[in-house]
Amino acid sequence: MSDRLSNALKADRLFIPFITAGDPVPEATIDLALALEQSGAHVLELGIPYTDPLADGPTIQAASKRALLNGMTLAQAMELVPQMRKQGLTIPVIVFTYANLYINMDLNAL
Repeated sequence: MSDRLSNALKADRLFIPFITAGDPVPEATIDLALALEQSGAHVLELGIPYTDPLADGPTIQAASKRALLNGMTLAQAMELVPQMRKQGLTIPVIVFTYANLYINMDLNAL
């Protein structure tokens, strides 16, 4: 576990919001991440949009659909984290995705 995450988890109560990468556009994802940190988020969960998120409920399904319709890819989603860091995000980011996306990922594409 990273020092950044270890330190964040020491708080008595944690605010860990979830946002979908690229919903509705990548720039908004970065702005949301920064706003959530300024609002007290301890950790950010960044969801990778998926074509069939059946277990995630209607809100996350709709967010994934919007992101995918706007062209978000796994590689682009992963690139959002360093972009967030360049703009000043300091809280830990946990990337949430389905195992099959990771298994099928072409690491050279990142």
